[in-house]
Amino acid sequence: MIRFWAETGRIDDGFLQSHADGLESLLERSRAWSVDGAAAEARVDPVDIRRLAEVYAGSSPAVSRRWWGRTSAAR
Repeated sequence: MIRFWAETGRIDDGFLQSHADGLESLLERSRAWSVDGAAAEARVDPVDIRRLAEVYAGSSPAVSRRWWGRTSAAR
């Protein structure tokens, strides 16, 4: 979804440059994953990925956190 958002102008570069680390690395790594490629890997319809990406990008606030709800012992 990162590549899709980048290609469709859905990433707030200014905000992320100020509040996140590793944006350029993330964007570079996302270039390897087209929606169709990701859908094939995940065995889902690419339309579903695009739909999810649009809904998520249109949500406010939209938050994604890694390991949220997991304890360090569970990792």
